[in-house]
Amino acid sequence: MPEIIIPEDLVAEAKNRYSKKDYSLAAEDFRRAAAFYKSIGDEVNAAEQLNNCSVALLQAGNPQAALDAARETDVVFTGIQDPVREAVALGNQAAAFEELNQNTEALKMYQRSADLLKTTNEKEMRSLVMKKISALQIRGGDKLDATVSMYGALQDKKKLTGKEKTLKKMLDTLYGFMGIKTK
Repeated sequence: MPEIIIPEDLVAEAKNRYSKKDYSLAAEDFRRAAAFYKSIGDEVNAAEQLNNCSVALLQAGNPQAALDAARETDVVFTGIQDPVREAVALGNQAAAFEELNQNTEALKMYQRSADLLKTTNEKEMRSLVMKKISALQIRGGDKLDATVSMYGALQDKKKLTGKEKTLKKMLDTLYGFMGIKTK
């Protein structure tokens, strides 16, 4: 009798492979789970598994495949009004664009993600996205916007490291000299 495979088993196996750093096989299992979910009309779980697939592919060093996997998954989450998963999907696409050195597209996606996260209670996640935005802005030569983005990241983070506390104090001082109130 043939073994019956259910998507939850594929997801569990994919997570197991991912934890063992076998990213390519994990990605394939996530992709198979997504296809199964899609075949039964469960677009939300299909999109979730495609996002997981994207992360695994990025870890495996295949950013184009990661982008292809995550593309349009944000639309599914928009449809069910889930801004956190929509923001994560956009972040996955942004990370792939960044690895492909398509920094303008990456920046747009990260900014959309940050805007969505601002409407939620996911401050730590938004802080990570704002740091990515800041790094891209610095690489693009837009240092003033980069400092504003980094300041936003530091404001959203609950517990700052020593370096982050120092940087925030420096930015508070800088903004104070510029006549910008930060508190």
